Amino acid sequence: MWKVVGREKQCYGMSDFRDEYVIASPSFPCRVTVEEPYGCTSDEYEKAVNCLIKLLNQGKQEDLDLDYEDLRIRELRGKLKVNDDNVTKLANVCFDQTRQIYELENKLKELER
Repeated sequence: MWKVVGREKQCYGMSDFRDEYVIASPSFPCRVTVEEPYGCTSDEYEKAVNCLIKLLNQGKQEDLDLDYEDLRIRELRGKLKVNDDNVTKLANVCFDQTRQIYELENKLKELER
């Protein structure tokens, strides 16, 4: 089972330091740092990491239609092979999808006013 095992400071530039989640599983040979995309909120990041762990623990390899609290991810496609690169890619897809949905919901709210 995958779980959060801590957080580590990562440096992405002169003044860009991020406190990123580290996840691990006894069945996987190394710990994985889940990249926090620039500009996302800490709430979005935490929810996406929790969602990622849920997906990894379910071993999903087909299309996903997952509702996780207010984090909605639709049609996340492709096979999930657990290694550093794919975990990071999956996390980034989670964030990208989530941010797009939030932006659309905000535009709808503005139009309704």
